[in-house]
Amino acid sequence: MWWQGFSEPDADSDLSALRTAVKRDGEPLHRQWTEDLDLLRPRRDHCFLLVRTAKEQNPRHGITVLLVSMGLDGIEVREIPTLGIHHMLHEVFFDDVKVPVSGRLGAENEGWNLMRTLLANERTQVSTHEEVDRGLDKLVDEAIGADIDTASESFWESLGRAAASAAASRILNYVAVQAWSDGSRDYPNHASVCKASAAGKATDAAQAHIAVLGAHF
Repeated sequence: MWWQGFSEPDADSDLSALRTAVKRDGEPLHRQWTEDLDLLRPRRDHCFLLVRTAKEQNPRHGITVLLVSMGLDGIEVREIPTLGIHHMLHEVFFDDVKVPVSGRLGAENEGWNLMRTLLANERTQVSTHEEVDRGLDKLVDEAIGADIDTASESFWESLGRAAASAAASRILNYVAVQAWSDGSRDYPNHASVCKASAAGKATDAAQAHIAVLGAHF
C-alpha cells in the first residue's frame, strides 16, 4: 500500500514550491503531510515522496522522487482529527530519515516529469463521467417522483447544462488518452485540461441537483 508524499503545509498543492529537502550526507528530511482516504489503514507501507535535491532558478527543477519504506527510523505519522471520520487526514514527519540511494525513482533532479506523468494517469479516469451521467438520469427519476414539472424550460436548462458539461469533459478525457496512446509529449498538458474540466463537470452536476430538488436533496 502506497501514499503520495506531495503536499506541504506552506506549499499546499503547488508541488513546485516544495521545500522538503534531502542530501546524500544524511541531512534530515523536513515536514510533509498527506490526505489518506484509506479509512481502514491509517498507515501505508511505502511513500512515493517528492523531495528537493537541488535549488534551481526554476522551482520545477531539482526535484527527485524517492520510494520510501514507512518502516524506516525517524518517520512519525500523526492523525489530524476530523469530525466523524477517523484516519482521514495525517501529518507525516521525517526526522533524520536515511533513505538508501536505491530508493530513488528515475534520475536525480528529474522528478518533475515523473510526477507530471503520474498525475496525468490519475487525471484521465473516465469512470467519473459515467457517475455524472447516471446521476443525471437518477435526477430525472427523482424529479418525476417528486411531482416536479419536468416539462419546464428551467428544468431542462439546468439538466442540459450539466449534461453538456459532462459530455465536453468526456471528450477532453478521450483527447488526453489519445495523446497518451500516440506517445505525445503534450499528454500531461491534455490531462491537466481534463482535470480542470472534470471539476467543472462535477460543479455543474451539483448545481443541477440543487436547482431541481433544492438545497436539501
